[in-house]
Amino acid sequence: MKLFESGAGPLHPARKSEKLMPFDPVGEAKTLQWMLAALNSIEMVAVPWWFLTVTGAADNQLTGWMGKRLDQLEQVLNER
Repeated sequence: MKLFESGAGPLHPARKSEKLMPFDPVGEAKTLQWMLAALNSIEMVAVPWWFLTVTGAADNQLTGWMGKRLDQLEQVLNER
């Protein structure tokens, strides 16, 4: 099977392991929620930031935005 979307890659093995994604509906919903949050808030800035970084952009304006997103994520995770 070939997967073409960035969220499908980790989701495929997660569905095969209760350690990665619980089989109960609440646990599955929480895992999916975190996956979608990562795709919509972290990936959307991380991919363009990475591209600008590897192409040698002298002034990568996305650095601050990405840092802010990661700081927000860290705060949420620290509260758990």
